[in-house]
Amino acid sequence: MKTVEIYESVPDGSKLEVRFGPATGPIKGSVLFITSGNVADQTWPDSAIRPGPKIQKLEKDRAYMLEMHVGFTGAETATIEARIRKPDGSTYSTPKSWSIKGKKDTTELRVLIIRMAS
Repeated sequence: MKTVEIYESVPDGSKLEVRFGPATGPIKGSVLFITSGNVADQTWPDSAIRPGPKIQKLEKDRAYMLEMHVGFTGAETATIEARIRKPDGSTYSTPKSWSIKGKKDTTELRVLIIRMAS
């Protein structure tokens, strides 16, 4: 899977779900959630995304970018999963999933861009 993924034309009122794994182990995750416009950025700590999911409502006329960081405190394979649920609860498009092998004292970055339907 690529290090950058994009969702296009997401329906208004959809919900983003993000989770990191494993639930325990030598990793620490964080997400910088950036919203277009005059909206403050959010930082989601490890406790919000692992095991998760962290759920965020998405609004029309916005674009979003997630900088998803995984820090390794030991050798491990981490996973990042992102899915969008439409307002009716069904899954929008294909869920995104990254499997990341890391070594002690390294950090990996994955980026997700979301563009809403107009």
